[in-house]
Amino acid sequence: MNPLKSLLLLGFLVTQLFSLFAREVDTLEFNSKILGQKLKVCVLKPIQTKKETTSVVYLLHGAWGNYAQWLNSGLLQQILSGELKDSLLQSTFIVMPEAFMSYYMNSQNDSFRYENFFFEELMPWVESRYNCGQDKKKRIISGLSMGGHGAMLYALKHPELFQSVYAFSPALRTPKEMENLPAEDYRLRYGNKFAFNPKGRINDHYFSNDVIQLSRKASLEALKSVNWLVDIGDNDYLIQGNLLWMLEMKERGVPMELRIRQGVHNWPYWQDCLRLYLKEMDKEFNQL
Repeated sequence: MNPLKSLLLLGFLVTQLFSLFAREVDTLEFNSKILGQKLKVCVLKPIQTKKETTSVVYLLHGAWGNYAQWLNSGLLQQILSGELKDSLLQSTFIVMPEAFMSYYMNSQNDSFRYENFFFEELMPWVESRYNCGQDKKKRIISGLSMGGHGAMLYALKHPELFQSVYAFSPALRTPKEMENLPAEDYRLRYGNKFAFNPKGRINDHYFSNDVIQLSRKASLEALKSVNWLVDIGDNDYLIQGNLLWMLEMKERGVPMELRIRQGVHNWPYWQDCLRLYLKEMDKEFNQL
């Protein structure tokens, strides 16, 4: 057979095999009254569902990403439908909402209340629609960079809702790093209606949404009720804030894991995170 035809046939067979095991994705449009606009949410459906409520992973995207980032750049479907297809998160929904550049917070002037949207509209709607979650032990929250910040922020503010946090390269910056960000970089990341007041970077709004500060002030009982796992590359530019967070948790005697592996702030690293930690999420849910 012609070598080119052989390659084409092989590619076709691989595509067919993947489609056979690929999980169905619902791309939904939600009309948020709180945000005053429509936004999209991707829901990766499990292979099988049980009659009782099934588990859910909220998987949050990073800065300048969107609701489909984990599917397109993260290769989530391929990883779930590959060699782990027979065992990994078979009865778990994975929910990936659009978050813009909100850093998963309410804005300083309350004009864009993303945190309120997430807890008051998104979670009840998704969990009712798919009969998933609805219990702390059946919820995990995870994300990369900005989404890692969001996952940690939400577990700190609502520890009664999440069993575990898996944060990949979370965007944790020390106050000094925040102050030293170049003006344009700060404006693009934080200095708009979605985030911090550009006239005063370290202000009340900053302290009420800073993971390091909240970890310092939260009750020990609340902190210990959540399983904390953070993974970041040894050459990631955000490592300093993550190390400071670890020291705060260690000083308070809170069980947690900060795993530092070789790598930087990029998609190959986060794809590897999925391969590593989807297995651990699966183990957690299987223990229920």
